[in-house]
Amino acid sequence: MVLSAICGDALKTDSLQFGFKEKIGSVYAIFTLKSTVEYFTNMGSSIYVASLDICKAFDQVDHYKLYKSL
Repeated sequence: MVLSAICGDALKTDSLQFGFKEKIGSVYAIFTLKSTVEYFTNMGSSIYVASLDICKAFDQVDHYKLYKSL
């Protein structure tokens, strides 16, 4: 949230992004996924889901470079 407060105007996100946004979190992502799956299964479609866990992605950031660029 600190980066969001400092650079909020410069950082644009997609309306479908759930992370790093105020008052939006995993509950909304789960609800959206569940609603989508229910819709398509009710229509008789097959559902294929892929998930990507990038929780360690920010461990690879050079924090000094990030700080200097801010």
